[in-house]
Amino acid sequence: MQDSELLEKLHLTWVQALINDYWNDYAAIIVDAELEFDVEWYQYDRDISGLIIYLPLNLRLIVSNSNEIQQTLRHYFVSIAAGHIWNDMAKFPIYYKVKLLEVEENWQKTIKFLIAKSK
Repeated sequence: MQDSELLEKLHLTWVQALINDYWNDYAAIIVDAELEFDVEWYQYDRDISGLIIYLPLNLRLIVSNSNEIQQTLRHYFVSIAAGHIWNDMAKFPIYYKVKLLEVEENWQKTIKFLIAKSK
């Protein structure tokens, strides 16, 4: 199975498991996240060394400020991913990063307009 297919299946299963156990607010955080495996290369072999979760800034701040959210999300992910990535997922690294915005042409002018409009 390719990494992208595995990530997609893990993502869907993770969100569904959170919903099944009534963690709807946490599922809402993860459903729009972008997932990427962190990889390390050892000569010619590559190994999955962690998970990177890209979130919009507001959600990244919510997650980073709550140990409960981090622990719950981690618990569900490592339970689901056990045996698919590593057999023992206890020390599997999970990193949260801000999903950067796409740069549009003349973005500075657009921002200045929005700032002036909000005054």
